[in-house]
Amino acid sequence: MKNCSVLAEALQEVVEQNIFEYIQQIDMDEEYIFSPKFEKKMQKLIASRKKSYFNLVCTTSRKIACIMVACTVLGIGTLNADALGQFCDFIVRHFAFHDEIILESSSDLTTTIEKEYVLGNIPKGFVLKDYQKEDGSIYYSYKDSKNGFIIFFQHSKDNYICRFDTTRSTQSEFIDDDGTKYLIYTIDSGKTDNADHAVIWQNEEYVFEIYSNLSEKEMINLSKSLTEKQ
Repeated sequence: MKNCSVLAEALQEVVEQNIFEYIQQIDMDEEYIFSPKFEKKMQKLIASRKKSYFNLVCTTSRKIACIMVACTVLGIGTLNADALGQFCDFIVRHFAFHDEIILESSSDLTTTIEKEYVLGNIPKGFVLKDYQKEDGSIYYSYKDSKNGFIIFFQHSKDNYICRFDTTRSTQSEFIDDDGTKYLIYTIDSGKTDNADHAVIWQNEEYVFEIYSNLSEKEMINLSKSLTEKQ
């Protein structure tokens, strides 16, 4: 125990001295700015928190972030972050409390949206309530008179990432006749008679997402109705 105390004191002296020397080297009069890439990411994050779908997707509690940081620092493998599944270029990383979906590609990914797509078979009774086009992302929100909702996204592929709280959702996949693979998340909505669903897929240029309380079959049919906007 005595040796541990001596080691701790020595480390403290070294760390404090290094930090002090570093602070002394900082030019307090110099103006620092964030990179354009960082600013772009922050703008997307701030915009996403304002959307009605945010609580549907980002329901993981803050303690998950703390656990992930702790495991990274301590080198503990409690979060099994191996890529357990790959769908087209989608990599699904399974953690203790959530799944993380990213794109893995050796080619350049799209950074802007030059070609806009829409859902062709919106069910009867649904009305477009919101539309937003931002840098690298397009958002549609539909609602009906019975609390039904459809949220549709088109994303550029650069830096694509999506997370799902697996404590209240399950993941599956569907492969279409033409080989298109769909990631499907069934989300516990707290209702006994229905569940929310998320469907994620891609074409050669973009990633698409639909969030809705429609049935899984209706969601798949809706995904298949994707067409280029005229």
